[in-house]
Amino acid sequence: MDEHSTTGESPARQPAKVVRHLERLLDREAQRLDARRQELSDVRDAIRSITSELTRTTVVRDADLEVIPADIAADVIGGLLDEIGDGILRTVNRTVEYGPGLEDERVRDLRRRLDDGLVMRAIYPLGVLDTAPGRRWVNAWAEAGEEQRFVAAPPSEFLIAGSSAVLACAEWNVPESDYLVIREPMLIAAFTALHETTYTTGVALNAERGEEPAETRMIDLMALGLKDEAIARTLGWSLRTVRRRIAGLMDEQGVETRFQLGAALLARGRLEAGPLPLSPIRATAAGPRRR
Repeated sequence: MDEHSTTGESPARQPAKVVRHLERLLDREAQRLDARRQELSDVRDAIRSITSELTRTTVVRDADLEVIPADIAADVIGGLLDEIGDGILRTVNRTVEYGPGLEDERVRDLRRRLDDGLVMRAIYPLGVLDTAPGRRWVNAWAEAGEEQRFVAAPPSEFLIAGSSAVLACAEWNVPESDYLVIREPMLIAAFTALHETTYTTGVALNAERGEEPAETRMIDLMALGLKDEAIARTLGWSLRTVRRRIAGLMDEQGVETRFQLGAALLARGRLEAGPLPLSPIRATAAGPRRR
């Protein structure tokens, strides 16, 4: 009788038993690795959380930058306004639905400062006029004395307090982000230049005007690249009125296409080329002509 007969197992079954044992070992090790990976993931998340919290309160002195949590930005605005007194407050707004400065207390404070001599120059997106709350907001501030311009796509939201500081989104074009207080003079000058350039190319729509200025505003909106429907909405006209006015302008200028109308208005000084080409008509009409 041989060895296999005494164990009651065939030679073919012994390797299978070893394989099963090895598989169990592998399963246990895989479970331990998974648990270890989860622990490492938890540690990584904790590091990110700590880093984020430190970033929210870290001041980079060398660059005169201070990260401000969004929930205290309104109080920071009040402090910046105290610094400029009756100077100039420049703002770029991408929305009037949320963000610092919309609180009732801050609105009352700004209105009081306007009465005391503060100059406010604000840039808004044309889209803000598409909603009733947006129209109420800009009309109320226009009546309070705010100087307003409207553009198709304003740059990221920021506020310039005179020449002393800028309050800007920590993430460009993300109003929901935290904020940066910038006191570096070169950066303040750059933001001021950006605001002035954008303000210059914007359209003033808030004042009650006569027939000719209304037509001028229509031309400006066409140069911004707005469609007839958006122009009608912005000016409070019917779509038929907009198209009738445009057709009248084309007849007046003796042209057959809107592209030709843009070139004719530019040549006659009724359309400003501006430093930023805001529409294909304006950009092409302002550029050199080929022979």
